[in-house]
Amino acid sequence: MSAVGPLLSEYRKMNRLSQLDLSLMADVSARHISFIETGRSSPSRSMLLRLADVLNLPHKDSNLLLHSGGYTAAYSKLDLEAVDMAPVKDALQLILDNHNPYPALVMDGSWNVLMANTAQQVMTAQIMDGRGPPPTMKLLEAVFCQDCYRPLIENWDELASLTLRRLRKQVLAFGKASDEALYKRLLELSSPDNWQQQRFAGGRAHAYGRFYGKGSLFEDVL
Repeated sequence: MSAVGPLLSEYRKMNRLSQLDLSLMADVSARHISFIETGRSSPSRSMLLRLADVLNLPHKDSNLLLHSGGYTAAYSKLDLEAVDMAPVKDALQLILDNHNPYPALVMDGSWNVLMANTAQQVMTAQIMDGRGPPPTMKLLEAVFCQDCYRPLIENWDELASLTLRRLRKQVLAFGKASDEALYKRLLELSSPDNWQQQRFAGGRAHAYGRFYGKGSLFEDVL
């Protein structure tokens, strides 16, 4: 039996969808979804791409679904430093430069800081106050580390609580190993009391990381 059926079933259940739900979203019959999951039908490449899109799968998981069905990957992973990515990097640098004198940075999907404009670098140096560069380029880890940003953030409990809740939602919704690893890492570093409960005044759905005397680091939106 092809591996595509069990894998599709797993992704569907991770999204808490029934076969009928998925069929309606993908505009196919529930019978066809059932046949794919039980191995009675072999889905086409276009069908798998449609299902991956409906399930909002990350590119890595979309490629895995295609591979399990016997098809080549649809998405490639390129390093920002790769030659083929030079035009993209140049465009990002132009955007960052044009954002000066306001801080701006480029992150990947795992919160790793890849690029930063001059204003961001100056602000980071001021925040670190002569202690050198941050010990990690993963922004969320830096926010939770005692030897980095955490002692300097005035509203750390609020910001950290919102961050953990948002990251937990991502883990439950998409099941990405990198998200789960980051979530566990942040809990190991530290977590506010009762961070599971939303306690924002006025029902606000965002929080600003306010550094003591340094202004705002970033805005996190649920």
